[in-house]
This record gives sequence, structure tokens and C-alpha cells, in this order.
Amino acid sequence: TQTVDNAKAEAEKIRLLGEAEAQSMEMVGIAEAERMRLKAGVYKKYNEAAVLNIVLNAMPK
Repeated sequence: TQTVDNAKAEAEKIRLLGEAEAQSMEMVGIAEAERMRLKAGVYKKYNEAAVLNIVLNAMPK
């Protein structure tokens, strides 16, 4: 009985650790996706500014 209780406790510990690790991995994935989304927005703005700069430099002075 004590052995069974110990085994159940160990199984619960392993289950909880697995659940916590899965949540951690999910949060890392969400954060990475947000970082990529923000980075894409920065590149888009940079691209727009670069095109505007080229157009302005091409205009007669």
C-alpha cells in the first residue's frame, strides 16, 4: 500500500512536470511568433522608408 501510494505520487509528479513543460514550450512558441510578427512589421516600415528615400533622391533638386 505504501509502495502503491509512492508510485501514484511519483506518477502524479511526472504528469505535472510534463504538463508544466508543455505549457512552457507553448508560451515560448507564442512569444517567438509575436517576435517574428513584430520583426516583419519593422522590416515592412524599413522597406517603405527605403523606397521613399530612393524616390526622393531620384527627384530633381
